[in-house]
Amino acid sequence: RHPLLILGIGAVMAVISAAVTFFLQKYALANLNDLAATVEIGPAATEEELRNAVFGTFGNVFLVLISRTLASTLLLTIASMTLATVVSVPLGVIAALKPGSWIDTAINALASLGLAMPLFWVAIVLVQVFAVQLGWFPVGGTEGARSLVLPAVSLGLYFIAGLTRLVRSSMLDALTSDSISFLRAKGLAEID
Repeated sequence: RHPLLILGIGAVMAVISAAVTFFLQKYALANLNDLAATVEIGPAATEEELRNAVFGTFGNVFLVLISRTLASTLLLTIASMTLATVVSVPLGVIAALKPGSWIDTAINALASLGLAMPLFWVAIVLVQVFAVQLGWFPVGGTEGARSLVLPAVSLGLYFIAGLTRLVRSSMLDALTSDSISFLRAKGLAEID
């Protein structure tokens, strides 16, 4: 429909491709060789492998780097999501059972605060307080369960906030549904 728009997009893509190729040839290949020597994976990628990696076909260098960190990433993900589920479901249910109360207001305020805080800032504060000042946890590393606590908590806080709000909202919808109203009208008592 718009040949000038298509030509413009093609020109922009050509310029970006030329810039990426220039960057790869000029700077990135030397840095990749340094990276390969640092992680001890043997000879670094060739210029062709580096070009393939940038355009989506990853070579051996990147697969080795990903495979070394995949287990830690999965463990951290599982730990943070487990923490988020265990904490957020009870908080959301408690907030929904007492709508408008000070408990509901406090849980909603904390959930909003948890969603508003940047994850990197939360992680820095947790490390500064619990690892540097108090010395309860290691600053970094993957030596055991203690080194997993701070990263899992810092990632989990964001998910706790979001899931708490989701559980509260879903629970309020369920409690105000027609079937629950019908059961209340029939005389079914609520458990306090």
